Amino acid sequence: MVVVLPKSRLPISNVAKMALGKELRRVTISKEFCPRGAEHKICRQQTSMGSYFALCPTEGYKRFKVQCKNCREEMVTVYAKDKTLTDWRRLKYTSWHDNRYWYGLRGLNINPETSALMIDCSCQPEFRKTPNEFNVKELK
Repeated sequence: MVVVLPKSRLPISNVAKMALGKELRRVTISKEFCPRGAEHKICRQQTSMGSYFALCPTEGYKRFKVQCKNCREEMVTVYAKDKTLTDWRRLKYTSWHDNRYWYGLRGLNINPETSALMIDCSCQPEFRKTPNEFNVKELK
């Protein structure tokens, strides 16, 4: 199978090229988020050194993987009650780059009032999509 990448893929900067070095072929960036709100105070605890993020409990939640339909890159893994991802927690995103382009997640937008997710893929940076516009699969 041959995957043809669209012309709109994001190129990396010269700084990112220099950070790669000659022996590395891939740099992965990953981070975990929880929605804002009163029910998620257990995730954030204030300490004298700053904020401390504890793991959010996931009892009653299923783990899902979100992939781009266009380039098949894995965007996020998240715990949610169903495939709509409306009630979500512990979202972990992944993006990476090689010598030429960014892959995976370009941008994650969380509505502060409703905690609704909007996801941007690096293969189509001009389009912001809701999770139902991606492949959402339950992980065991």
